[in-house]
Amino acid sequence: MPDEFLDRLSISEREAIWCNTLDAAGRVLFVCRFERRTVGFAACGPNRDQDKDFSLVGELYAIYVLPDFWGRGCGHALWKRIEKEIASAKFEELNIWVLGANARA
Repeated sequence: MPDEFLDRLSISEREAIWCNTLDAAGRVLFVCRFERRTVGFAACGPNRDQDKDFSLVGELYAIYVLPDFWGRGCGHALWKRIEKEIASAKFEELNIWVLGANARA
């Protein structure tokens, strides 16, 4: 995400949003750690779009890895864990939203 966007975020507001997001049934968070440091995370669960059946459609809410850890397998490991979670939830589809400027995604 652009630094200008991230600079405008309030830590307390983001914390509240994530607490609400993860407090709902079926939503999970996975972290990737390296030497006792969290270097990435991914979150998924039922989709949040009103026009989809939340029992049939999952959503990848976020997947982020610190740039210093790109290319080291953390993102791949998180993605594989998300795949397992989506399969075990028996979702038929998965929504993934990507920012247009995120060429790496």
